[in-house]
Amino acid sequence: METLLVTIAQLISMTCLILTIAVYLYVKQLRNVLGKCIISSLFCMFFYNLTTFHIYFEIKNYTIKFAISYIYFFFVTAYNLWLSVISCYMWKMLTKLGIEESSHQFLKYSAFVWLTSFFYPVFLGLIYPLLVFAFGEELLPTVLSLFPLPIIYIFNAIMFILTAIHMVKVKRELNSFKERDETTTTCFNLDTQT
Repeated sequence: METLLVTIAQLISMTCLILTIAVYLYVKQLRNVLGKCIISSLFCMFFYNLTTFHIYFEIKNYTIKFAISYIYFFFVTAYNLWLSVISCYMWKMLTKLGIEESSHQFLKYSAFVWLTSFFYPVFLGLIYPLLVFAFGEELLPTVLSLFPLPIIYIFNAIMFILTAIHMVKVKRELNSFKERDETTTTCFNLDTQT
């Protein structure tokens, strides 16, 4: 019963992801650099949710199991890197007002995310036998989760804190400007009725 509820929740979530991607693709104002980054992150979230369905099927073939694991790690890494790109982009846009978006900015972000996401699972595939020998089959998922993703999580947390600090600083400056404006008195009140 529990797996049925989880499956239904995943299917609803994946449907909502598709609808959100469709909205971002349909509305022209959302197709800027930030919108494209969000679309890419939602795309990755959709596919890593899709790869989790293999848990419900007992797959005995090692090659298929390895391919599904590779795809899963690829999209999990890509999703988390897209979140890092979005955090970095938002911080850059908020702290440097008036900066223009480069037409090639999304391509640079995209190349960074997809190439990094591609090489991480390849690296894991190359050292997989060594990891199984060193840690055993049971501890391997724990060991694999300890390497790159916490670094990405720490980076995202730092970017969030920096963005929040900047927003609080701007809010204080606006409030002090508003207070100065309210306390300014005029020397003369001229009544210009004739």
